[in-house]
Amino acid sequence: MRFYSLSIMFSLVFLIVAIFFSDHLWTVFGILAFTYSSILLWGIFDLRIQLFVKATVHSKNGVLLTFDDGPDAERTPAILDLLRKKKISALFFVIGNQVEKHPEMIKRIVQEGHVVGGHSYSHNLRTTFYSTRSYLKEIDKCNEAIEKVTGITNNVYRPPFGITDPSMGRALKIRKTKTIGWSVRSLDTKLTSKNSLSRLKRRTRKDSIVLLHDNGILDVKDLEGYIDHCIQKEYAIANPVEFIEDLHDA
Repeated sequence: MRFYSLSIMFSLVFLIVAIFFSDHLWTVFGILAFTYSSILLWGIFDLRIQLFVKATVHSKNGVLLTFDDGPDAERTPAILDLLRKKKISALFFVIGNQVEKHPEMIKRIVQEGHVVGGHSYSHNLRTTFYSTRSYLKEIDKCNEAIEKVTGITNNVYRPPFGITDPSMGRALKIRKTKTIGWSVRSLDTKLTSKNSLSRLKRRTRKDSIVLLHDNGILDVKDLEGYIDHCIQKEYAIANPVEFIEDLHDA
């Protein structure tokens, strides 16, 4: 894991400084401590640098549409209607307690050819910086909810808020779970629908994994506009079933 390699490297640098530059030990220690802490914070809050968790952040199969935090009672059906109209599939990272509330939507997601992944059971800030045991409980409860409704054993995961740490890395390794991140964030829970659409159009490339939300602000019409933009750019829309198969074959 990159985190342990980083820690060893900084320890060795400090040891060398302590031996050869003892007169400036505390100054160098302060610089090293600040740099190390900054990298750790970056790694915690940006899944893409994969400091604690190995994650897939690009797609070899084309633009992969992913939706987090569902299912949502109002928006998920509209999203599914649009995807069916466009004859494309997506990957839905669902929250376990939402699965329990809306089992019929999860069944529809799977029946219409989409893929379901785990996104924790409760998805709140209290589920970050947990112990390994607590992370395992969150992962397992979410997977159990998915399997109870669909009969499918899930082994892909997206960390809530994209926050990771060493304990989560250990938990995912224990469960032999593949982590899927993203390369493009829509920010559709923060920006207006039009601004989110504009951001997506600017940042999407042919190998992007796109982070959207079932409960986001992005209007379904603007989502359709984004899909049309990808088609006009001649970007293939990835089939999530094939994407997951390739992920496990790698």
